[in-house]
Amino acid sequence: MPQKDTPLNSTPSKETQQPTQVIDEIFHLGELMEKGLLSEEEFQREKKKLLSD
Repeated sequence: MPQKDTPLNSTPSKETQQPTQVIDEIFHLGELMEKGLLSEEEFQREKKKLLSD
């Protein structure tokens, strides 16, 4: 399946993000999910990526 062209594909790596940026990104992911642009599974996967390492 081709990748969707979403803001998620351009998320900076965790190493370059401040903790508040990670929280903001998770909040943004939640908004995308609420709008139906992101599935629950995609939300969980992207959130896990942000919180790992």
